[in-house]
Amino acid sequence: METLKIKWLKPHPEFAYFAGDQAELETDHVEKLINSGHVILFPGEDKQEVNPLPVNLPTRAILFENGYISIDQIIEAGNAIAGIKGISKKSAESIREFVNTPVA
Repeated sequence: METLKIKWLKPHPEFAYFAGDQAELETDHVEKLINSGHVILFPGEDKQEVNPLPVNLPTRAILFENGYISIDQIIEAGNAIAGIKGISKKSAESIREFVNTPVA
């Protein structure tokens, strides 16, 4: 069976993973976990090699390297982004401000 590499955003009662953990799971499990906001795919797993995040997003490259490919995923992750290596508390606050600023 095919597997996909994922990163956990928050724990799920049926799995023994914590936020920030990395794993490879069978494809049929991954879709449900993505839809429930528990995991994200690593870049490239969905065949999307180009960073789709806004160019002016603070720490854009670090977020993409950690599997974030949409603003919605960043919003759903909430305070978990502050735990990513290379993102300081100040950077996390800048990210939150960016994603919560209405588009003009």
